[in-house]
Amino acid sequence: MNYSTTSDLKKDYMALSNFCDRTPRDDVIYGIHHFLEELPKPKTEETSAPNIEEDQNEEPQQVSEKPAETAVVNRLQIDDFTDLDEGDIHKIQTEISIFRPNPRLCFLDALPLAKSIAIVPLNFSSLKLVSCGLSTQSIRALGIALTHRKTLRYLSVEMNPINKSFNQIDEELTSRSEMIEKMHLSISIKTNEKVEEDDPKKKKKVVPKLLTNNKKVEENSEELQLINERFFTSENTSPFAPLFMTSAKYLSLRGNDLTDDDAVFIAKILQDNSELFSLNLFGNKIGDVGGVAIANALKTNQKLLSLSLAMNRITDKTVIEICNSMSSYDIYSEEEFQKARECIYKSYYGYLNISRDPTTQKLNLPQVPPNLMSEAEKKKVKSSASSSTKPTKLGVVPEVLQWDKDAKRYEEEISLMSPRKSPTTTKKPSPFSPQKKSRPTTPSKVVQTEDLRQTIAPKPIYNVPGNSLIRNINLGSNPDVTDLGANYFLSAIEYNSNICRISLSETMVTDIMFEKIVGKLLGQSEENQ
Repeated sequence: MNYSTTSDLKKDYMALSNFCDRTPRDDVIYGIHHFLEELPKPKTEETSAPNIEEDQNEEPQQVSEKPAETAVVNRLQIDDFTDLDEGDIHKIQTEISIFRPNPRLCFLDALPLAKSIAIVPLNFSSLKLVSCGLSTQSIRALGIALTHRKTLRYLSVEMNPINKSFNQIDEELTSRSEMIEKMHLSISIKTNEKVEEDDPKKKKKVVPKLLTNNKKVEENSEELQLINERFFTSENTSPFAPLFMTSAKYLSLRGNDLTDDDAVFIAKILQDNSELFSLNLFGNKIGDVGGVAIANALKTNQKLLSLSLAMNRITDKTVIEICNSMSSYDIYSEEEFQKARECIYKSYYGYLNISRDPTTQKLNLPQVPPNLMSEAEKKKVKSSASSSTKPTKLGVVPEVLQWDKDAKRYEEEISLMSPRKSPTTTKKPSPFSPQKKSRPTTPSKVVQTEDLRQTIAPKPIYNVPGNSLIRNINLGSNPDVTDLGANYFLSAIEYNSNICRISLSETMVTDIMFEKIVGKLLGQSEENQ
């Protein structure tokens, strides 16, 4: 589909709606706002001639100038682009706010809006959709379109529970006309099948292609294929999955009837691949299954600062796991340690920003520091020079994070299962000493030793730090949360000194426990100062 943008989101939306034989919605047009942000110019006071009658001893008043960082930004709403210069057009911030449209926004309304968002050359910063009756097809189209907007910061899709009848209606609308199908394909992830040649060495893979302005995503086909499988074709996905592909720092999914399955998917995203600073899941149907999954994801998440699970169906089990995610924990296998370390680096640097080995497609992570190496690995590093891998054109080799420096490896101890045998000396029997009869071994003792080996617990190999970044946790309006779970916050605050707000309102937590938590927070803040 060939269409040249007018640089005005309103005009593009109206034109694309006409292409779909759809009348543009007034509530959508009035919900699009363009702003031009400028810093206030410093006031220049004109110097007047001194008055002789004034007191000579009076000291001149010192005017304190505010730095540019703390100055209030002036926002000027723009309705017409004709009087603007070309340089000012690129400074425009675009926001969309649509509240309770009547009738709902069907796919024929969301598709032109998504297409216009994808092609307009403006800094798109905010999208708020409240009670719009969006279907899975509409959310997917908007989510993919928002991947084009790397300036997006705030994304709110609230009070939009998925309705099966809406999905059926919108699915029929996708094939209503040829123009709608072309527009839909222009913003969708599609697969270009390339013809395989006779020579097996020259066979080309089938690679999905995403029409986007992000060159990293376009060129890195392996990552793009993973995104397609993870967000769209996977069975363990969510209708709101496309919203996590965006560059939004603040995401609100209030009142969307999200279940444990949705929360488990969200946890997988938070574990290693998320740019979110704030996630609001207020007023959903998330229970302990989803709550525990999100709590476990916090162990390796290196970006999230605020989390709200208020008015859900969580209990003390979720609260305890959230508190445990802030404390250090043990790892019992090398595979588990390597997986956790990879999640840490992907979450901190971003999944697409780390370079990969061109042959093995493995992430180029920095070498494990000496404090996490075994004695055999230290000798191996000293004896053999480390072979440097050539990074790809995209991404950089990350530096060692503080997580590696704070992690510890337990000292290797002699296992109780294989005790060291002391050297024995064979003594010749004396002719005067009576000969001792050898006693037959009883099978009962063998069974006892085997049971003993099975009861010995495995020893941990590593001790790694927990989450020390999260600052705001809202667990209010969950009536099954009691003092049993809230008591764990007292120890969690000691591990995470950055936490400054814990909300437990409208729960079964008593005032005494609440005062203890508040006192702990105040004491921790005084120590930090």
